[in-house]
Amino acid sequence: MKKVCKNCKWWKRLEGKIYPGHTGDCNCEKWVEADGYVVCPIDGVEYWDFEGYSAGFYTGEDFGCIHWEVKDDTCL
Repeated sequence: MKKVCKNCKWWKRLEGKIYPGHTGDCNCEKWVEADGYVVCPIDGVEYWDFEGYSAGFYTGEDFGCIHWEVKDDTCL
């Protein structure tokens, strides 16, 4: 079994016309909001939003990703 969201206990598919069939909600405690009081878990994600003008996230060094590729040190 692939270790992807649709096969994870923390993920639930969103229903309704405004959500594509591949969109869902993750309730894992490893996703934390950047509020100045929490620290990004070493294997988690810290997400932030600047009043709707921009948004992004940071990851802990042990966070996993299915899009992982070997790091090319020549670009550093």
